[in-house]
Amino acid sequence: VAKYKLRSTKTRTMYDEIHVEDVRNSAEHMFHRDLVILGDVLEHVERDEAVDLLQRAEAAGAWHILVS
Repeated sequence: VAKYKLRSTKTRTMYDEIHVEDVRNSAEHMFHRDLVILGDVLEHVERDEAVDLLQRAEAAGAWHILVS
């Protein structure tokens, strides 16, 4: 959070909501967004968990999924 300045004033005006949590435990409604950013996430979980996360986001209705 601090490293990427996610609490900065500029960032707060760029995004409606920022959630910093273990995405594997996120409620399904968290994926129902115009944009879901999985930044520096998928490479840190097992392959089957990464596939599950992408499928959950898609099934929940995420319009765009950004993976970096």
